[in-house]
Amino acid sequence: MCPLFYRRRKSYCLSLANAIECNAMMRRTPPAFFVLPNAVVVYLLFHFEVADLQQVVTTTTSYETYSISSFNDVANGTTLLMLKDAGYSQGALQVTPFGLNYSAHLANKSGRIVFTIPFKLWEDDDDASNSVASFNTDFDVIIYRPGGAVPGEGFAFVILPSLDAPPSGSERGFLGLTNATLDGNPDNHLVAIEFDTVKQSYDPNDNHVGLNVNSVVSDVAAEVDIPIAPVNVTNYTVWVDYDGIGRAVSVYMAVSGTPKPFVPVLNTSLDLSRHVRRYSYFGFAASTGATYELNCVLSWNLKVQNLSKLQDLPKQYDDGATARGKLSLKIAAPLGATVALASLLVGLYVRRWRMRKAREERSEMVANALRRWCHRNGALLLVYEFMSNGSLDQHVFGEAKTLPVLGWYRRYNIIAGAANALHYLHHEYNPMVVHRDIKASNIMLDATFNARLGDFGLARTLDAYKTSVTDHGVVGTRGYIASECCITHKFTRESDVYAFGAVVLEVVCGRRPLCRVAGFDLLADWVWSLNGEGRILDAMDARLGSEYVAEDAKRLLLLGLACTHPLPGARPTTHAIVQIMSRSVAPPEVPSNKPPFVWPPEGPIVAEDFDAMSSTSASNCSNARATPASSLEVQVGEIGYI
Repeated sequence: MCPLFYRRRKSYCLSLANAIECNAMMRRTPPAFFVLPNAVVVYLLFHFEVADLQQVVTTTTSYETYSISSFNDVANGTTLLMLKDAGYSQGALQVTPFGLNYSAHLANKSGRIVFTIPFKLWEDDDDASNSVASFNTDFDVIIYRPGGAVPGEGFAFVILPSLDAPPSGSERGFLGLTNATLDGNPDNHLVAIEFDTVKQSYDPNDNHVGLNVNSVVSDVAAEVDIPIAPVNVTNYTVWVDYDGIGRAVSVYMAVSGTPKPFVPVLNTSLDLSRHVRRYSYFGFAASTGATYELNCVLSWNLKVQNLSKLQDLPKQYDDGATARGKLSLKIAAPLGATVALASLLVGLYVRRWRMRKAREERSEMVANALRRWCHRNGALLLVYEFMSNGSLDQHVFGEAKTLPVLGWYRRYNIIAGAANALHYLHHEYNPMVVHRDIKASNIMLDATFNARLGDFGLARTLDAYKTSVTDHGVVGTRGYIASECCITHKFTRESDVYAFGAVVLEVVCGRRPLCRVAGFDLLADWVWSLNGEGRILDAMDARLGSEYVAEDAKRLLLLGLACTHPLPGARPTTHAIVQIMSRSVAPPEVPSNKPPFVWPPEGPIVAEDFDAMSSTSASNCSNARATPASSLEVQVGEIGYI
């Protein structure tokens, strides 16, 4: 687990806080300089135009602004996710299929379009109340009935718990939200503002706006004095304002280009913390039935109050109080073990460490503190946030037999989240951090499958003038350790990138980095071989079948090869990785065949990345050796575990 669970930084700057000065905490006098404003606002601006995808991020004290000038690639799952029958056409988001003539292409369809970054909409306060985020959104929409036919069924702005597609049977009156089985289930965790154009038995009429909570039966509905689906094409602007303090929502609607009305169409109380998950997604849903309409979104602006702030420094608890259950925790394992909680209701994870004698190791452990900590008699108890979906490896390799196959979009987004976390550690956090043990089992997944880079037990922070760290013995996990580490015993940003590449390949291929496949002992070698034969997609996880985007799959496989390049200087930086993952640049170019590992590498070595530091034995690379100066090449087979 990590001192901070790093979320994708573009999803609103979650936790920075734990490069805490270790000595200060050991003295029980935590520094007080990790403070942020209580509310930060995230602002997202969408324009649906036909141009090259560009994303500009500007940060001020209180805002992050996202400006996206094209949605040619919106269906790729990085920015907006098109689900089921949704798509992009005619310069607009089509929540249900686009067309001007009656056909099976238009009738009995349902779709969703979801912004792929989750937002923290509420959090528990110490006084047992909840802080709820306010948000404001407006969007331009056309709800059009081709040929003046009877419209059907409706459109909705929705807050969702996940990136899942609409359930089967969500056509007709279910608006792409629920179906006959799921409707009304509180476990749906969804809230929607519906714009209904067909009167069902539970509707007041066929032209109303409603507030829906876990159901298509509106809690509150109001008739609209303008036709939602007029005969003639009409652009409408809809405003939805939510007051997190007053727990109330207001909906306004007017012809585009006219001012926002003073009086809302719908105004009612709504406590989001009672209905939606803490981290939820914004988007749109719609459906058609025997009658149909075009549900087109032309633009979208979204501004969300950011409840995420740097947490107060971890609170100290004496171990006696903890053992007595002050947090409903019960230690059930000896010192040095990682233990699960007796009570999952607390939603925490506890780890107890045997304090090492070395000062560096003591500091390392203190830097891992998150929620609660106590230190007594040479033992340190750390309490972490509980990750309800466990670690990535459990889902990729199906270690829990009841887990379904991890879908393609989730795999892509998890890798993207881990890439952003690694970039933050390498280039944005001060001092820079080398993780040294990046692997699938150290990537934690929260309730909505957002990636948190975890287990900083081997991490080291570096002074500004250093970019490598030496350990007395090579640490880490076999299969994720770069070849040069076995010779230099030094860990750098490049060696972290190597481990990240190994994770990319195992997530895409569904195989561990060390595996026997097609005569190869290393997953990367097999993928290199397939790439040389021009059939790299044969490496895809067979359990996905055809349920993946081929272009993105190739992008990730090439990225994995680039990151695991035998020569550290040839690996991409995390800057480049983040750009590749966001599709703002082309996939990396790699050789057809795997290059040999050469040490020292030919050409200049970046001195700052391999500064001279002493070292001794290598525990995980016992057979690794550098070649004599007269023979520069070290073939991969000469590295013991590789």
